[in-house]
Amino acid sequence: MFMVDFQMTKLLKSKIFFLIILFFGIFGLAKISWADTHTAATCNLTSGISPTVLESYNAAADNDTVVIPPGDCIWGATLTITKPITLQGSGAGLTKLTHNAGNYVPIISIHPASGKETEFFRVTGFYFENTVFFLK
Repeated sequence: MFMVDFQMTKLLKSKIFFLIILFFGIFGLAKISWADTHTAATCNLTSGISPTVLESYNAAADNDTVVIPPGDCIWGATLTITKPITLQGSGAGLTKLTHNAGNYVPIISIHPASGKETEFFRVTGFYFENTVFFLK
């Protein structure tokens, strides 16, 4: 009888342990955020085929990637990035960005939102012509 009780207790402890692991495994995964990729249809900032670069940026959440396809684009405004994302062109020889306001007007400005100052911001895969980019 003692052996049966010991085996039942051991089996019960195993089941409880399994349920605890399962519970924390399922609810622990709920806290993991998966990054998405948002791809603009063209390299135009605000006009053209949807989604534009600005629409893709607006749809992005923290840690997402916004991909801009190849092209020679002249932007009439500055893209201000406030959330930690990766802004990715198709390559320095493939995605060229120029600001139509002339030299030294920022084409991309990174202004981290409050509380996001230490987060990861990345801009890669572009060729910038006659413009600058501003980091706050």
